[in-house]
Amino acid sequence: MTDSAEGGCLCGALRYRVSGIPVAATLCHCADCRRASGGTNIAWAVFEAGDFEWLAGEPADFSSSPGIHWLFCPTCGSTVGYRRSERPNHMDITTGTFDEPGRFPPDVEIWVKEKIGWEALHPGLPKRERSSLNEPTGADHPGGSLTRTADIALFSYGTLQLSEVQLANYRRELDGSPDALTGYRLISLADRDPDAVRISGTKTHMVVRRTGDPADRVPGMVYWLSEEELAATDRYEGRDYGRAELTLESGRTALVYVEPDEGD
Repeated sequence: MTDSAEGGCLCGALRYRVSGIPVAATLCHCADCRRASGGTNIAWAVFEAGDFEWLAGEPADFSSSPGIHWLFCPTCGSTVGYRRSERPNHMDITTGTFDEPGRFPPDVEIWVKEKIGWEALHPGLPKRERSSLNEPTGADHPGGSLTRTADIALFSYGTLQLSEVQLANYRRELDGSPDALTGYRLISLADRDPDAVRISGTKTHMVVRRTGDPADRVPGMVYWLSEEELAATDRYEGRDYGRAELTLESGRTALVYVEPDEGD
């Protein structure tokens, strides 16, 4: 083993060792990293899974959405690692948990489109709106997706969360992150388009209605779509919905399907 490095959680119950050099080193500003850490961002060092080993303890595993796994200490709560089903050969380690974190400085800032407004960026690092490691590609999904570029945030609170609806519209299943829309409540649609009923397998479809009451809250998922996939979603939703860009509970903005007279 060459160039090994060790680290662990706050209480010391979890200990790990890596060898070799990271395949990526990033500083991530996404909303999920903020929620997982309680900080403004997380620095990550990504290693080949075969170059990583646990020395002590077993991490707890929280799946925030299908295929996404956050690894943390069940005693002190420190977020130590991250696994993604689309990258099974990688193990992502929070750089701050290394005994010598200075050995793994980030070489790029990612998800800068979701950074907090008052947060300063590093002047010497390149910036990416999203993460190149997580970009969906045709090779990642049997049969191919509609496009290789997905950079439009869409908040779904209904049937777009169903895998059968995603496969019918996009020819791939989407990875998403939980969020919520406040000041709105759900109401049912009386006469839904028959094609949407056929694809989703349910006659019950909902739409959000603005109330302005901050106690009203609609939970859902944020997905990233391409222009072509958004157009496919518009066809699926049809004339039953309008579309508006709204601010979610996390502070990020996303497109949301609303009542027709509320859309842009």
